[in-house]
Amino acid sequence: MIAVVVGAAALFGLHWVLNKPRTVDLLIETETEMRKVSWPTLPEVWNATLVVCLVTVVLAITMSVFDMALRKLFHLVF
Repeated sequence: MIAVVVGAAALFGLHWVLNKPRTVDLLIETETEMRKVSWPTLPEVWNATLVVCLVTVVLAITMSVFDMALRKLFHLVF
């Protein structure tokens, strides 16, 4: 019963917020701007994804090497 009341209150709140003129204008403007967006092609997305993955792996390896080196250095000093 509590879940039904909370769900109904959430739906009422959503309906109340989305039917304000200011919110409606914002959504209309957002839709207009989204139509102007130049979306990337599938090959561009795959290339960008590969670059991000490679950079992440290279950074992880580099940070691991530095971490191991610093651990050995501090182990020898202390």
